[in-house]
Amino acid sequence: MNDENIKILFEAGFGIATSNIEAGTRAAVLRIAPEGTGFAEELTSGIESDSFFSEIACGPNCPYCCSMQIRVTPPEALLVGDHVISTYSEDQRRELLRKIAHNLALTDGKDLDEKVENWHQTPCIFLEAGSCSLYPVRPFICRSWHSLDKGACLKAYDLKKKNAEIESYPHRNLVFGTIRKGMIKGCASKGLQSGIMVITKAVKAILEYEGDMVADWLEGKYVFQDSFFLKE
Repeated sequence: MNDENIKILFEAGFGIATSNIEAGTRAAVLRIAPEGTGFAEELTSGIESDSFFSEIACGPNCPYCCSMQIRVTPPEALLVGDHVISTYSEDQRRELLRKIAHNLALTDGKDLDEKVENWHQTPCIFLEAGSCSLYPVRPFICRSWHSLDKGACLKAYDLKKKNAEIESYPHRNLVFGTIRKGMIKGCASKGLQSGIMVITKAVKAILEYEGDMVADWLEGKYVFQDSFFLKE
């Protein structure tokens, strides 16, 4: 992709965020992430429809990348939080908070080597029986990560290889990543909290929040701790 294509992707993400924020409704906020990922998936599906491309190896019961520490933007986190609050029972929420506490105990403040060493003990908090329980509203990064060789992923996971070279298509990460960058900038341009957070901390904050976090974020309130936001 050339610079002009990248600019178009960025501006698309920016426009998706700002137009929904300007709509000023809770429903519009919850559309930001789906519209962004939907546009990215439409583009990548079109590119990969060419017979030149091999079939992606990812599928059900293939959770080897699901021990990474997933990072999300506020619109993604709020969508996930809304899904949990509207579909989980009280017992399921308590179990989710238990998983979060376990995950944070082994990852928070740890360097990459320490996190990799604990891979097998820190699956994604939304991984259930080898499959994603959050699939319909999964974040950008979960949709962009992919592999053309399931065996290579299994080997990297079993051997805890943090720098494993997994064969994949560069355009996927570029498309999803650039649209998400545009969304981040769009949210910030409207004076709203924006950036990248680890999903465990973001979801914990949402579950423990008193009030409507979506509405408060839209009003410009700082609903997430500043320390949650990572430098990228």
